[in-house]
This record gives sequence, structure tokens and C-alpha cells, in this order.
Amino acid sequence: MKPSEPRSRISVACPKCGQNIVWPERLSAEEKRKIAGIGRRSRAEAALFARTTLALDLHEAKALAHHISAEEGCCHRCGSSVTSEISICAKCRSANLDW
Repeated sequence: MKPSEPRSRISVACPKCGQNIVWPERLSAEEKRKIAGIGRRSRAEAALFARTTLALDLHEAKALAHHISAEEGCCHRCGSSVTSEISICAKCRSANLDW
């Protein structure tokens, strides 16, 4: 985890794994849907997309890809319902990006 993030990025801390998940502030709703679609097919492809398109380092790209909900509306870790686009699962305490 990096001590400070540039102001042009948004982040959410995952209480479960301790990762700080970051993404560019300028990320549009369309780009979020695109990376979520990629991530739901392949975490590795989503990490590669985040590295090349979003200019995240490898650690950041992998953290982002891992925390995308595997199915829309469901926690990526335990499958419970998630309530918003960026949330912490009430059941398992994992951060979720439900884009």
C-alpha cells in the first residue's frame, strides 16, 4: 500500500484483505462498465486492461480487478447482495466495485 495517492485518483480500502483499491477520478460510467465486463469474464484480462488503459501499476491493477463483483449486484467474495456501485459487503467485509 502506498502512503499517499495522487489527487486525481479515487480509492476505497478493503477491510477484509487490507488492499487500497484505486482508479482514475476521470473514469466514466461507460469505462467502468467496460472494465467490469472484462473482469467478470477474466480477472487477468481486467488487470491487463487496468495496466494499459488506466495506467495503474501491477499491484493496483490486480487489486482493482480482484474487487470487481463477479456478478452484478453480488459480492465478489461471498455472493451476498451489494447495495451500491462502491460498497463494503455487510456479510464478509470485502470491498466491491459493482460497476
